[in-house]
Amino acid sequence: MGSRTDAAAKLIGDRFGRRVIGSARTMSTRDKRLSSGSLALDYALGGGIPVGRAILFWGEKSGGKTTAALRTAAVNQNFCRNCLRPASNVEAVPPTKAELEEDPHARWSAVGQCKCFEEGLHVPPIPKREQKEKAKDYTDRIEKWREELRENSYEEFVVAFVDPEDAFHADWAEELGLDTRRVLYVRPVTGEEAVDAVHTIITVADVDLLIVDSLAHFTPRKEYETNAEEWQQGLQARVVNKGIRKFVGGAVMHKRQSTTDGVTQIWTNQTRLNIAQKFGDPTVKPGGKGQEFAVHIEIRFLASKVEAVEEKYGSDKETTTIPTKETVGFKVTKNKTAATLGVRESFDQTMRGVEGVPGGTVLEDDFLFKLVMKHLVVEEKKEKEPYVLGETRFRTQALLKETLRTDLDLRTACRGLVLKKMMEAR
Repeated sequence: MGSRTDAAAKLIGDRFGRRVIGSARTMSTRDKRLSSGSLALDYALGGGIPVGRAILFWGEKSGGKTTAALRTAAVNQNFCRNCLRPASNVEAVPPTKAELEEDPHARWSAVGQCKCFEEGLHVPPIPKREQKEKAKDYTDRIEKWREELRENSYEEFVVAFVDPEDAFHADWAEELGLDTRRVLYVRPVTGEEAVDAVHTIITVADVDLLIVDSLAHFTPRKEYETNAEEWQQGLQARVVNKGIRKFVGGAVMHKRQSTTDGVTQIWTNQTRLNIAQKFGDPTVKPGGKGQEFAVHIEIRFLASKVEAVEEKYGSDKETTTIPTKETVGFKVTKNKTAATLGVRESFDQTMRGVEGVPGGTVLEDDFLFKLVMKHLVVEEKKEKEPYVLGETRFRTQALLKETLRTDLDLRTACRGLVLKKMMEAR
């Protein structure tokens, strides 16, 4: 039976290319994850957003969908694309004069430092020998190529944002930490333009993270061209569903033809009410059912809760309401990458910059402490300092929590260990 299996694999490889066949383990990138910037969201997803997959953020208005997508881009933008670790000395580089003459809005790039090749975390394919190239010249070229990689193997993590809503706000994105100069920004008008733009980015552009905000605004060209009295039932769903199939197929094709892990896609969508629904949940997603079948993960963002304070101005009777904190609730409604279906969680984020903390900052001290106590701390009740975290002992839980809050290195290490434990449990 093994020989027949090998024969079938050879036939498939010969017909469609060797990159379409292999063991499931070696072909998969399931262990690579991107952080969303929220520990609660990463934990609910089984360790973060899976690389090279399609994820849908959907839900009610003002639920935090776009903010969560932008925060994901901001957290990962200064990573090295080869190892998905924070790079050092990352700097934005402006486009050349020739590039600006061709496009005044040309995207900036970035340079940085990373040692992932020297540390064995990145193993790129060896360049092929050119025609008529002498053996010694080829050997010297490969050795020089390796030496350059040992010195610095950084490659920029590139973010693209497709905005059919025309709702991208650069100031808010930058407050979340995103360098908007380095974002490939596309503003399509019609749904057909949006489909073609996204498909082109996936198959042609060298992009790592693509955000589409949102599928609900893929407006068919025919709706623009005809008057409001004409009715095009189901037209948007046909446009979106065709686009979804092109996005998924294009991502597979790009991954097959390149050496990267593929484009990670985040789509957003808002809920609408189905007026014909008499029982159960009346909410639906614009654009048809195709998006539900294609995505690997669905996260439903619920209506957020806002805390505010009353501040006086002018006379004692005059006050104004200042929002200070927002609680973002979400539920994992589909997850093909981890056993966390149905998980319902929430996280807090600041509404406006206060006391040096930018707006949109995730407040996760309590959640991190809870997970550290659950996964990392060993309790030795008979000892004077019963709570053991690594090689450090703490007398009380309050002291441990305060140390987590103030020690940035310890927070980062504990956060990574918690997510690693979560991924090992899958």
